[in-house]
Amino acid sequence: MAAGPSPQALLKTYRGSCHCGAYIYDVELPEVVEKASECNCSVCFRKGSIWTFPVHPKFLRGDQETLTNYTFGRKLFNHKFCPTCGICLMIVGHAESPKDGEEPQTGLNLRTIQHGQGVDVWKLNLISIDGASFPPPYQPHEYTGPQPKGDVEGGKNGSLWIFPSKDEVEIQGRENQGVYTFGLHAWGKTFCKKCGTPVGNEPMPVTGEQLARFPEGYRTFYLENSHMRPINLRILDGVDVKKLNIVQMQGYDRPPAFVEPQP
Repeated sequence: MAAGPSPQALLKTYRGSCHCGAYIYDVELPEVVEKASECNCSVCFRKGSIWTFPVHPKFLRGDQETLTNYTFGRKLFNHKFCPTCGICLMIVGHAESPKDGEEPQTGLNLRTIQHGQGVDVWKLNLISIDGASFPPPYQPHEYTGPQPKGDVEGGKNGSLWIFPSKDEVEIQGRENQGVYTFGLHAWGKTFCKKCGTPVGNEPMPVTGEQLARFPEGYRTFYLENSHMRPINLRILDGVDVKKLNIVQMQGYDRPPAFVEPQP
């Protein structure tokens, strides 16, 4: 069905997690991970998920049954994401209507493999899955704005960021939006609490005392950019991201250093 471990491949145990650390798992994958699957369905595309099938993760913290489930269309797959940080870890289900007794498959989002274990999602051989062609067809809202330019922020979400000012952005349905902060808690990652889709990146209000404690470079960055409301370009229907000039950002290198959660 999709890219996954070869039976002949030498296996290695990898550790993965959501961002906040509520869910941590170990999983066996090929010692050298070279390929994965990229689905263009209306959900996988919005999240930028990169899949490997089939897998059998062992959860060391958190119970996968307590992940938030989202399903749509024919409801053959459950997309599972952390309700706190919004990171999509896995999907569980069937590509086609299951036969009696057929067990569901589990797909793992390779973006949730923790940093520094040799899995470079920017260098993977991505095999396309035309999930957009599966019935019933998704009816998008047409995007009629100008062709934007995007930046990729690496990490557990595959968001493509554009950087409009706050005056150019209007978000409706904020009551359905989750906000996740980390590090210095100066920026909040926003996501849909129902489906887990990343929406934006908003500056959080900070006091003068908090601002004074920021490292100088970070304080300057916050002051110079807090007028912006970065938006995940993937949520805009009708934009062909394959045609964009994408700049890859090494967010892991930005201080303060992110410490991967451990059980």
